[in-house]
Amino acid sequence: MSDIKSSIDPGFPLWMVASGMFLLTLLITYPIAYIAVIIYMQDHISWFGTPDLRELTWAIQTFFGLATLFPTIALLYSLLMISYGITKEFFEKNGGQPLDHHEKEMFESFLNEASNWCGKLTAKNIRKYDAHDINAWALGTVDAGYMSFSSATLKLPQNEIKGIFFHELGHLVYGDTRKMAFTRAFQDALVSFVLITPLKDIFRYTIFILTQLVVMKISRDREYRADSFALQADDTDGIIYALYSIKDSDTALVNYKDYDVYMFSLKVDTESLFATHPPLGYRISKLIKK
Repeated sequence: MSDIKSSIDPGFPLWMVASGMFLLTLLITYPIAYIAVIIYMQDHISWFGTPDLRELTWAIQTFFGLATLFPTIALLYSLLMISYGITKEFFEKNGGQPLDHHEKEMFESFLNEASNWCGKLTAKNIRKYDAHDINAWALGTVDAGYMSFSSATLKLPQNEIKGIFFHELGHLVYGDTRKMAFTRAFQDALVSFVLITPLKDIFRYTIFILTQLVVMKISRDREYRADSFALQADDTDGIIYALYSIKDSDTALVNYKDYDVYMFSLKVDTESLFATHPPLGYRISKLIKK
């Protein structure tokens, strides 16, 4: 593990991601606010054919104020959620049952092998839940994170469980849960702002679709990145064999809410712009080429 530590880039720190998304959202909302002022003033012309100064002042203060307020609320809400939403109590309520002695020893061996990356993550932060599909999820970061594996996953060969473990660990290392929380919050801020401006009639049915395409692309890229992490961190290629097991399985995957947890896989058969996960075949082929 120490040999590959320098080759794995954990990406931008969280504060930089949050600041970047905040500024990017402002770069979008401010031009929209400017256009909104122009459209609004078309119906508020004085008797002399000039803009009504009182209405112009109101429009500038309102639209630019809201263009700043919505991203600010998104930023504060995201910070609140990642600070208080991912708790031990939440995990104990939603993570399933504790591991048995054999399973605990197995994950402790994985954690020992990944000691350079695991932070404060221990086997106590790993649970299991009853499900017939091969899946797992991770939530948080390596210093304040949790994992849960389906009962079907724990029946796989140990090298495949290990590959899935390292995939989920990749999500924790990269802070994907928190980064996606910011992404979705700023998406909601942008959509909500547009729909209260005079541009709502133009973008009523397209603004969410356009922003959702971006969010889903980010989500798929993070799945590829977690797969790559697992491939580099685990010399048994367990992640590839695990993906083959899912692909060959006749059991349909449960339709988990992607914004609740970062699931290991969704059984997508075609390349979909609106899918949170890439098709299994694509994931396997990218790993084999590495």
